[in-house]
Amino acid sequence: MTTTALTNGLELVDPTYYGKHGPPHETWTALRAMSPVHRCETEEFLPFWAITKHADIVDISTKPDLFLNEHGIVLLRKDQPRATEGIGQMRTIIEMDPPEHRAYRKVVSSFFTPRAIQRLEHEAAVSAREIIDRLAGDSGEGECDLAIDLAAAHPLRLLSTILGVPRSQEADIMRLTTQLFAADDDELQRPASRVSKPSSRSAPRCTRCSTRSSRTGVRTPRTIW
Repeated sequence: MTTTALTNGLELVDPTYYGKHGPPHETWTALRAMSPVHRCETEEFLPFWAITKHADIVDISTKPDLFLNEHGIVLLRKDQPRATEGIGQMRTIIEMDPPEHRAYRKVVSSFFTPRAIQRLEHEAAVSAREIIDRLAGDSGEGECDLAIDLAAAHPLRLLSTILGVPRSQEADIMRLTTQLFAADDDELQRPASRVSKPSSRSAPRCTRCSTRSSRTGVRTPRTIW
């Protein structure tokens, strides 16, 4: 079997595949054994590289001068134009490269030192107990949406503590954050925001980067997973 025949990469990035079959563990195992740096080209998505070995991923993460984040972290479908207005203009720290990334990281780094994290330990324990007790209910057999009621609520409470947001406003922060980052989910948007979109399915997340040729100095776009 040639490495090209292993996979074109669709099952690695297509949300529909994950919904029907779960994570493609067999494909990942085959790629790690036969093609750990694998070129993927599908009819639906722009070409990308699948990096499946831990050592390679670590190596890439230590070379920000070669592998860039400035091109974005979303692998778009071929029929999905990159937004340049509204939320498309927003950039987060994970879409920045040195020295810009270091400058923004310095603003918040003091909140995440070991000593600062220790100060949050009590708040984290209290938050976890309160959330679990609330979800369990009086009977101890409560039901919940784990993603929203636990996985999102707990870190939001800690972040709100860092930022000085009162408990009474946490629900507002959750609502606004969801509306901002779930632009492709009609159920979570404001009524005025429910407009037609290029694609009804979420685009998978990746790390876009560029490699610089040692001969020409020209940066060539790449995608690292």
